[in-house]
Amino acid sequence: FFFFFFFFFQAEDGIRDVERSRGLGDVYKRQLFFLLMQLAFVNRMYQYSLDSFYKFFKYAINRTKPSADIETHITNLQNKIRYKIYQWVRRGLFERHRQIFLTQITLRLMQKGVLNEPYKPKEAEFLLKAQPKTDGPKPPEWMQEKHWQLCVALSQLEGFENFVTEVEKNGIRFKEWYNDLTPETTPLPSEWKRAPLFHMLLILRCMRRDRITMGLNRLINQALPNGEKFIAAETSYTDIMNKSYKMSGPHTPFFYILSPGSAPKQIVETLVQTQRPKDFKSLSMGQGMDKDAEEYLARGHKEGIWVFLENCHLMPKWLPKLENILDNYALEGGHDSFRLFLSGEPSDRIPIGLLERCIKLTFEPPQELKANVQMAFKTFKKKDFEDKSEKYRCVLFALCFFHGLVVVRKRFGSTGWNGNYPFNLQDLRDSAKVMEAYLEGNKVPWEDMKYIIGE
Repeated sequence: FFFFFFFFFQAEDGIRDVERSRGLGDVYKRQLFFLLMQLAFVNRMYQYSLDSFYKFFKYAINRTKPSADIETHITNLQNKIRYKIYQWVRRGLFERHRQIFLTQITLRLMQKGVLNEPYKPKEAEFLLKAQPKTDGPKPPEWMQEKHWQLCVALSQLEGFENFVTEVEKNGIRFKEWYNDLTPETTPLPSEWKRAPLFHMLLILRCMRRDRITMGLNRLINQALPNGEKFIAAETSYTDIMNKSYKMSGPHTPFFYILSPGSAPKQIVETLVQTQRPKDFKSLSMGQGMDKDAEEYLARGHKEGIWVFLENCHLMPKWLPKLENILDNYALEGGHDSFRLFLSGEPSDRIPIGLLERCIKLTFEPPQELKANVQMAFKTFKKKDFEDKSEKYRCVLFALCFFHGLVVVRKRFGSTGWNGNYPFNLQDLRDSAKVMEAYLEGNKVPWEDMKYIIGE
């Protein structure tokens, strides 16, 4: 996690700082697009072309509300561009990588002086690649040695010279903070309670690394304008699909990066029911399926049907030909209603050119309980829910809460389970059908329902 951040910032040391002398568009295109380019070091599937970036850049500008005051208008443009680009990229990142990209944006804007949060290169370097110092004093009995060694290393930075002494002097109060469930929201002891947020983050990095992601969220929320919008998870796959569809075209395919438990076909079928294309053809790729795929693509190009090619990673030798076919279609023109959907697992054999032209999407559950409950609840149509009895609505809410709970606890791996099972939205839908069948009778067999759904 921290290695990637350090690499991103070290890679830019040789680029001249000329943004101040250029226009708004050039500044933001350079800064944001460079960050996008570096995402390929996190995962090879994260490939973005300049043409795609420029398309979303213009889209953000056109969606910015005009203002008579030029300074206000520039600020609005900056905020809108920043959020729309992040939103576009975020939908194609795995959940574990989204905070990496968002923290990149925040630190880069702090470095350029765009945000009010103070920035010092040595402090940022310590956050990203702190190294323990082993030749310091012995740690207090209540603190792990590896945490203490990081504290000793932190005391070498300007402004932290007395930190180790303060910890030894106020050991009881620091111990309480050290053992707190949410230290990132708890004031630090003694004079450190007035320390800047970034300094608190460095102390958190040393003493409670398990809470650093929550601390980074607090920094993002405070430093970025409308930071809560960046942190909040999108809780409806259908909404994500509908918004992404508006940015698609006959020569801009979708690529679903698969993860365990993800089922993009169901989401695409929901979009098909909404948009009602002339026809929809789905094909699971594998040996000998290339001829059928090319036939469907030709129909889509001429007639405007929608085509979904699943598990493209199973035919890596054919994918360069697919890229050439799409290049030829772009030169020829073709039917405006044609849409191509692709899915595949992360693979080094998928052509970069194919990935660059696609709108990339991932469908993973959020990491927070609230967002998971909301996503589970939005799986069911509002009309169907409102037409049901009060008993059904109450039990469905409990089922959604239970689903959100088992999804969130995946962070602990297979502990407490026979295996690490994904518990996807199809499991939730199937459980809801079982629940509805049981609730139809006069006497509800609660124990049976609890066993079949919960155990």
